[in-house]
Amino acid sequence: MDSSHPGVVIAKRYIDSEQETFELLKKTADSSTLLDGSIHPEEVISAGLSPERQWYLYDKIREHIPNLADKDATAPLPAVERPTKKLNMS
Repeated sequence: MDSSHPGVVIAKRYIDSEQETFELLKKTADSSTLLDGSIHPEEVISAGLSPERQWYLYDKIREHIPNLADKDATAPLPAVERPTKKLNMS
């Protein structure tokens, strides 16, 4: 691979065979835009965990994590109120 030719791989089947060139990109791209970093994937914003899931992690999973710092990183005390269970009155 060579940074001046993004998406192109040069390889040999065996050590003494001829070099072969493979293009990995499906469409030709302007290498200047690839190299300067102006092409970026679309950012995906996470919706986050629901209050139910946050409390589940805190109540059921946190106790199984031995290290306190890991507990706080994985299952911290939720900043949202505990959801109330809805009664099914049917």
